[in-house]
Formats: sequence, structure tokens, C-alpha cells
Amino acid sequence: VRSRDDAVEWLGYTYLYVRMLRSPRVYGVERAELDADPGLHGQRAALAHAAAVELERSSMVRYDRRSGRLVATELGLVAAHYYVSHGSMAVYQQELRSDASDIDLLRVFALSSEFRLIPVRADERVELARLSERVPVPIRDSGTAAAKVSVLLQAHVSRLGLSGLALAADMVYVTQSAGRIFRALFELCVRRGWAQAARRALGWCKQVERRMWLAMSPLRQLDCPPDLLRAIERKPLAWSRYLDLTEPELSELVGSPRAGRALHRLVHIVPRLDVRASVQPLTRSLLRVELRLTPDFVWTDAVHGAAELFWITVEDADGEQLLHTEQFVLKRAYSGTEHVTEFTCALTDPLPPHCFVCVTSDRWIGAETRLAVSFRHLQLPARTLPPTELLDMQPLPLSELRNPMFERIYSDSLHTFNAIQTQTFHALYRTDDSTLVAASPGSGKTLCAELALLRFFAHEAVRANEEGEEYVRHRAVYIAPFAALVRARARDWRHRLGSLQGGKTFAVLSGDTNMDLKRIENAHVVLATPSAWDALSRRWRQRQRHGVRDIGLFIADEVHWTGGAGLGAVDDSVRSSNTDGDDAGADAVGDQLAATYEVVVSRVRYMAAQLERPIRIVALSVPLANARDVAAWIGAPSSCVFNFNPSVRAVPLEIHIQTSTIAHFASRMASLVAPTYRAICSDSSAKQRASDAMDVDTDENSAIVFVSSRRQCRVVAGDLLTCAAADGVPSRFLRADSAQIEQNVQNVSDRALREFLVYGVGYLHDALSATDRQTVLDLFVSGSIQVLVASRESCWTLDAIRAHTVVIMGAERYHGREHRYTDYAIPDVLQMMGRASLSGSSGHAQCVLMCLGNKREFYKKFLYEPLPLESRLDSQLHDAMNSEVAAKTITSKQDAVDYLTWTLMYRRLVQNPNYYGLQGTSHEHLSDYLSELIESTLGDLAAAKCVTIDEDELDVTPTNLGLVSAYYQIRYLTVEMFSLSLSAKTKLRGVLDIVSAADEFESLPIRHRESSVLSRLANR
Repeated sequence: VRSRDDAVEWLGYTYLYVRMLRSPRVYGVERAELDADPGLHGQRAALAHAAAVELERSSMVRYDRRSGRLVATELGLVAAHYYVSHGSMAVYQQELRSDASDIDLLRVFALSSEFRLIPVRADERVELARLSERVPVPIRDSGTAAAKVSVLLQAHVSRLGLSGLALAADMVYVTQSAGRIFRALFELCVRRGWAQAARRALGWCKQVERRMWLAMSPLRQLDCPPDLLRAIERKPLAWSRYLDLTEPELSELVGSPRAGRALHRLVHIVPRLDVRASVQPLTRSLLRVELRLTPDFVWTDAVHGAAELFWITVEDADGEQLLHTEQFVLKRAYSGTEHVTEFTCALTDPLPPHCFVCVTSDRWIGAETRLAVSFRHLQLPARTLPPTELLDMQPLPLSELRNPMFERIYSDSLHTFNAIQTQTFHALYRTDDSTLVAASPGSGKTLCAELALLRFFAHEAVRANEEGEEYVRHRAVYIAPFAALVRARARDWRHRLGSLQGGKTFAVLSGDTNMDLKRIENAHVVLATPSAWDALSRRWRQRQRHGVRDIGLFIADEVHWTGGAGLGAVDDSVRSSNTDGDDAGADAVGDQLAATYEVVVSRVRYMAAQLERPIRIVALSVPLANARDVAAWIGAPSSCVFNFNPSVRAVPLEIHIQTSTIAHFASRMASLVAPTYRAICSDSSAKQRASDAMDVDTDENSAIVFVSSRRQCRVVAGDLLTCAAADGVPSRFLRADSAQIEQNVQNVSDRALREFLVYGVGYLHDALSATDRQTVLDLFVSGSIQVLVASRESCWTLDAIRAHTVVIMGAERYHGREHRYTDYAIPDVLQMMGRASLSGSSGHAQCVLMCLGNKREFYKKFLYEPLPLESRLDSQLHDAMNSEVAAKTITSKQDAVDYLTWTLMYRRLVQNPNYYGLQGTSHEHLSDYLSELIESTLGDLAAAKCVTIDEDELDVTPTNLGLVSAYYQIRYLTVEMFSLSLSAKTKLRGVLDIVSAADEFESLPIRHRESSVLSRLANR
């Protein structure tokens, strides 16, 4: 029910409506009213309006009386989940406070409307007075119904006996409702960020469920002998001290030599997590927190079951405000391993002295770990510059290119440049300075790169005429983080730019060094991923004949990937099973890709300095918070830095963030189908538009839905069609003649996909064949189908695909190696949003991001503000250093330090020192840090026998292992493992085991429920 009209329709399905038609006078409906309105639409509308007004008065919904729209508030969502009446929620709204004590919480509970019919009988007053003297929490307003409810609940927790049957019946009713009501109070406190009240409410949940008080020994939750319990509770020893005692010490404590072993076993059954926290400032207002959780108890199936739920909370220095809350599920299968979770917290100004991280069991008393995280030595990043203002300029026409051949390239697609292209035109097309263009995806940054490329072509033509036979061709190099982007750009440029100036050759590097050297000899433009160009350019000093050194223009696309996949993303690889290799990530998505990308860009600057010849770098990125440092890294002057606000787009974009509180991923995805369907169908009623569905503008209705996996592609596509069928229009997403669609999909090999396409919905993932993929894209681009459901990885293969609506469902994916769901990488989310760039008749596009409630502020921070970019080279320096030593770029420790000064990391060290582990920003701190980093890196390489360091510990030379590692791009850990494991007698099985243990395969993803399939394959 989303509006008053929906409520009227819903009432039409109730028994109340049937009885109103049969006996209208019983419900206040006159016969004349029934004759005038046979469907009782007006009466139902009056009932719906009255209910909406009452719910609005209880702060459970927001009700627009004019349009009839209904939107649930956090109170309404909690009430619906825990079946709490609107009267109780009104009481909670008025009485619940952030500093509520146990007395206050018990009073609020007792005032719930669920207990309004519980009377205080005359013969019960003596019994209630006796009980009130025995319960631990004092009772206010004795003699009232609320006091009776409070006494009965405490008597239940204290396990006190009752004399009257009526009183016992009332206690049963109170205790049956107590669990869900206190859970509702706890969730309300969490949603409002009240740390103290939430902690007390969760304590009451446990007390009611366990029927014991928090002050009692946690061993009461286990099968502990009564005499042992009494001996323990007589000792004034904190529960946390018991965990450190040995069996003899426990025996001595309770005075029983034989009880030590049993007591030690029981103490270590109570769940407890060892917590270690590390913090890194991302911006001056945002802190990254990484928690390492290690189970410190003995898992017992009979006691713990299949899983244990914990609450992770971050409290401010006063313990009053919740800065972050999330759930953590510890499964039995992974109870012996360390778990890592990370999140962000807001920082206040002035900076607090510390915060508290608490990990509390959801159902065990005494199972809590509280850790203080000090901010005493925390240094916040330097303040950032404001974004580049978008000037109100007259759009430049194509004639500004002043080259008829160049103008013909764009004459069919555009007549004027957009605002961003107009503002950057002079820097890109009229100068040879390095340039940074940071704008939101879908803003036309690719054309900005083409402007620099056209200028490069024009200069090369002039230089060829002037130098004659002495002319040495310079090449342009295009780098993108993913092979799919590289191939798409190569196809596009070959088609549009291939005929310029007598023909241009575009070479795509494959990673095979020998073949790639031959490809680039006659190429005008080289396109590659960072790893492919790294393999080719690392020996640039020795490869003088192959054109590696002859670079005139270097285009770094999606350069924000030098900061890695972003918060929440874990190193893994996005690979494809397609035979044509059309995958979204030939490089590892994570720190390895980030470090390689930073190395190749830094190497270009280093080459230019060594060759004493300028090389122009054009970097394309999303809006950056620290664009000034990136510009200094690529050598761009301030006049050529364009860092626009994230809201600046070629087509205005409306961003809606919808949240869900369902922790279980599959259940949450199922609950998001209906909101996704409504987002695609922009009107409130799909039935009203179904009759003229064929007359709707295709751009206005085109939608892309991004999901986490290939399985979710099929599930969501089917669910959307189910929603359409429930509305009575199964073909509402079809925008072409059904006979024509059936003819087009005859060659589709995927049976489910073929059936979905007939009804106007297609899906796309990396396991589809090339033919099926192209068929789906052709139908979507032509407007024949309205909805495209795509997997997360596909966002980088849809670079040329546009839609009016983009829906990002869930924003989480399963990471098998970590056994948890992790957030999408922020660059992935931004790329998905960039696909929404068709305005239609509304004048704007829209993006709907669906995520967990505790991630709302996180996404608001990164979607509406520039992205902070930090280097990941410090954690991936070993392989980069080994390759430079093998190429003889680094021959001493001083060379290694000089090498680091060309990197982005060097420029960020003093701007955000704590992120990299520096304790200060002085020259001495920086020098000590770099020296220690070089010493440790080269020391690890020497221990792995990849390099040797001479006796005076200054000169560095490569070994055979180091040369092999650099030549084949194998990690130094893998080469070391091969060297230690392989022998002349190693058999085939041993070789297979050794290769399988290579460090490169550590990032191979283990998908959800894939382990059972692998086990079956292994048994065969």
C-alpha cells in the first residue's frame, strides 16, 4: 500500500468489505449510499483516510492528503516487523528518551497498548505488593495496570512463583509479548542512534529470553551445577577475569579440586570475540575502521546451533551516540578463523579523544567485548580545494576543431560540445599540457580524450612533414583498468578514427610480450590494461627499437582506480568464461590493479624526465577530493585541472537511496523486487499505463537493473515478469511486435533468456555466449525490450549503453574467501549510475540505489561528494620494486627512494600521514618512513632470493629468481614458493599442487554455494 487509492483497493479484498456489502447498516452505511455507490468506494476511501490520519498522528507514516501518498517512517517499519500496535508506537514516540534507565524502559514497556485490557483485580493487590518488594527494579505508580505489568515481567525474569491462576495467566500474556516489544524498543533506539538506551534495551531482550538478570553469572545460561553457581556468584570477580584463569586456578577459586576442568570448559563455551581495530582517516569528516574479529570460545553444536549473531556498534567518547551499527553472523563452519569487516564512521569537529567499539552477542548475557580506540595521535588529511565551477559558456560548435576531417567524425552524432567539453576544450585541443578531467560517468570524458588525441594526430602530421626522413613516429597510449573497456575503445576508435590522415592503426596489447612488441612497431595508438603495458614498458631502457620509449600522448582512463576498489571491496578477480574473453576484469580488482596502474603512470613521468622530452598525460576520472595531488602527480598545471562537482552531468540525474533492514541477503533481494518494479514503472499504477504501453517513449522507460551475480540475473528477471503478470499485463515491458521478437531470439542458446526476451526483459552476465550477449544488447539499444538485468561485473562492458532509469539492487556481493557479503566498490557504483544518462521527456534521468539502512550515510557521502583517492602502492611495493631492479632502473637503495618520489603515494604521504602509518609530516618523519619502507621491501625480496644486497647494503642486483619473476609477471612470493617446493624428483601430482598454491590464485573468488560443486568434481 503506497497511497490512499492502494488502501481502497486493498480493503476490497477483506472480509470487512464483504460484510459491509451484505449488512451495510451494521457498519453505518445507509441503503441509499449503497445504491449510489455499489462498490462502497467512498466508504472505503473514508476508512483509508481515517486510518492514514491516525497512523500519521502516531508518526508511523507520512501522509500527503492532497495526493494520497503514504510513506512509512522508521516507527512504522519497526511496528510492522514486530507486530506492535500504532497506540504503542505513539507511546514510544512520546516517552522513550536517549538517556532512559532500566526504570524508564520498564515503564515504557508497561504503557504499551497491548496491555491496556489487563485489569488490576482487588484480590491481586496483596500478591502484587509482595512481588514488588522482591523484584530488583523499583516500580512507579504502584496499583496501576502499568505497575502490574512491570511486576509480572520482573517476576518472570526472577522465576518467582505466583499464587493466583488469573495472575499466572496475565503473566503468560505479558511474557509472550515482552520479547518482540523489547526487540522493537531496541531497534528504535538503534535507528535513532541512542547508545545507552539501545544497550539497556538489548539487555532486557536477553533477560526476558534467558529468565535471568544481567548481574547473574553467565554460566546460568549453561548446564552448570547449582552448587558451583552459588560458589561462583559469591566471589566478587568480574566475568572477564574468568577467561584468563587456568583449570587449577578455577579449582582453587571455587574450592573444589575436581570442578576446575568442568568450569574451565563451561567458561569457554560462552561466546566471545577478540577484537582488534585499526582506523584510517579518509577525509576530515570520515573515518575508515577495520575490525579483525577472532572467535575466542569453544563451539558446541548443542549450545550454539548453526550460527551466532553479534551486534557491532561504535559509540562516541561519551557513550551516548551510536556512530555505526551493523550485524555480524558467525557460522559454525568458520568459527575457527579470523574475520575482517570494515566500515566508515563520521568524525566531528573538534576531534573527540576516542571512540568505543563494542561487539555484543544478540542472545548471550556476558558475551560482550568493548574496545576503546584512541584518536590522540590521529592526524586528519589536509583540507581539499573546492571543485571546479562549471562556467556558463556558450556551447562550442564543431567548427572550432578547424579541421574538416576531424569535424566529419562527429557530424552525425553532435553539433555542439556539452558544457564540460566546452570548458575543457582549450586545455585539451589548444595546448600540450598534461590535463586532469574529473567528472561524473556519462559526462562525455571520452570525447575529451579524443580531443587530445586529435591534437596529437595533427602535430604528428606536421612533424612528419618538417623532419622528413629523420621522422620517428611517436605513439599515443591509452590505458584503462579493464580489458573490456580497452576492447570497446579499440572497436570504437577503429570505426570512427581509423581512416584519419591516410589511416591510423590501433593495437590492443594481449600481455604476450613478444607479440605485443611486434604489434606496437607500426601502431599509431596502443591500447592496453595496466598489467599489459607494465610488462612491455618496464624494460623501456633496453627496448629502443620497438617504440616503447616513443610516446607522445598517454591517456589514463578511470585513473581513480589507482585508489583501489574502494571501501568494503576485497581483492578478487572478475573473470569471464566467455571464449572471446569479453570480461569485465582481466586485471585483479583491488590493490594489485591499483598499484600496477600507479606504477605505469609514474613510469611515464620518470621516462620523460630521463629522456628529457615531454610526454603529455591526460587523466580521466570521477570527481576527486584530492585532485590537486593527482594533478601534481601527472604534471598538470593548475590551469589544466578540471575537477567538477559530482552533480555536474550532461544529463541531470535524480538519485534515490532506498534502504532495507533485512539482514539475510536472499530475503532482502526478494523484498526489493517490488520497489524495483515500481521504480521502472514510474507511475503509481501499472494498469493505468498498460492500455497504451506501446505508445510510450522508449527512452523514457528504458531501465537497467544491476544485481550481484548471474543467478540473481535470472531470478530478478523472472520476478519482474511475475509482477507484470500480477498486474494483468505480462508483456508490459515489450516495445516491439511479438512475432518480430520471437524471430530475433530464435538463435539464443539460453532457454530462460529466450523466454524472458519474448516478454521484454533481458539479462546479461559474463557467462552468456557472445551471440546471446549481442542479441540482448541489440534488442535493448533498439528499444525492443525495456528492461535489462545485468550482473555487477557487466557495468564495465556496458560503457556505450544508456538508459533512463538505473536500479542498483542490494549493493552487496558474496565474497567466498571471506565468507561474507561485501559492498560494491565505489567506482563500480559510480559506473552503474553513469549508465543513467537518457533524459526522455522528463528532462532528467534517475538512479535508485537500494542498500542496507546502516549504509545510507556512507553512500550519501560518496555519491554526493568527490571521491577521496589514496595510494595502495605501499601494500604492493614488492613486485613493483623487483621489476624495476630486474630492469636496472633501481640499482641502489637511493635509486629506490628516488623512484618513489615519482609516485602518487609520495604526494599523499604528507597530506594524509595517518592513512599510511606516519606519525608526523616533517621532513624527518618522511625520510624515516621511506627508508624503513625501502629497507623492509628490499629485505623481503632478499629473503625470497629475488635480489641481492651487497656488503655495504647500498647496491641492489637482481638474481635469477627475480629475473624470472619480473619476466613472467609472477609475484615474488610465488617464485619463492616454487624455488623451495620444486625438486628434480617432483611428480606430476606434486607440480599440480605447487602450481595451485601460487599466490596469484589467492584472489580467485569462491562463489556462494560453490564449495559443494567443487567437492563433487574432486571426487570424480
